[in-house]
Amino acid sequence: LVYQSPALPGEQLSITTVPQESGAAWVLLRQKILGPDGRAVLEGHMKLVWVGPSGRPTRIPPEWKAKLVTSV
Repeated sequence: LVYQSPALPGEQLSITTVPQESGAAWVLLRQKILGPDGRAVLEGHMKLVWVGPSGRPTRIPPEWKAKLVTSV
């Protein structure tokens, strides 16, 4: 996470999430939080890993991967 400016109590923030990369069992998302005046408050990356019943990473089903990669 990269903190860029403070957010004040009561401010309405907006969050943008964009897919960056993906593998067979994971998707990397970039998130940006902006203040009400458009200033950057925080930027970060989040890696989502699909885990099967065994607790180990497994391939993301195609219907889920399509949603994660295109509709975020």
